[in-house]
Amino acid sequence: TDTPNAQLHIFFFFSTGGQGAIDEGELGVQALLDSVQRADATGVGAGYYAVGVNMASAESSTTTTAKLADDVKVLGKTLQIIADSTDDNFAKSTAGTGGIFAGSAAVASTKSNSQTEALTGRGSKVEAIEVEKLTMRATRRTVFNSSVDTLQASLAGASGALASNQVGSAVTAALGNGAYVNTND
Repeated sequence: TDTPNAQLHIFFFFSTGGQGAIDEGELGVQALLDSVQRADATGVGAGYYAVGVNMASAESSTTTTAKLADDVKVLGKTLQIIADSTDDNFAKSTAGTGGIFAGSAAVASTKSNSQTEALTGRGSKVEAIEVEKLTMRATRRTVFNSSVDTLQASLAGASGALASNQVGSAVTAALGNGAYVNTND
């Protein structure tokens, strides 16, 4: 089992005595996350009585956030706030038994829970975002697969296999409370 719990938060902070101001041409806040999980279980049993169960599980739980801080005044040509994340989960289980009485089972599962967000903090008319073009993007990609294989040879026996994949995602691109945005776009 491989279960990473990754969190990536990128915040852009700028402050001058309680007043934040950014006056530039092109500005950007970006958070990128790529995670890969792999699990592989293989087992073989033989004997008069042979029984085997192999389980493989690959799981990920990630949070990716790109955020402009609270109360920051932005004046410029463009502002991009971008959060992109990808999880790639694969689990493989192989089981085999042989005997007079034999049974084998293979179980493989993947699970992904993620949150990806592109945000601005709170603002006001005084602490406004004034740009020609504002781009806010949050994207999420989940790649998943599970593979199972069982083999049994016996006078009396059985084999079974179960593969499952679960994906849960929340994706948000949003302005903070009271945010004031003025664009020419």
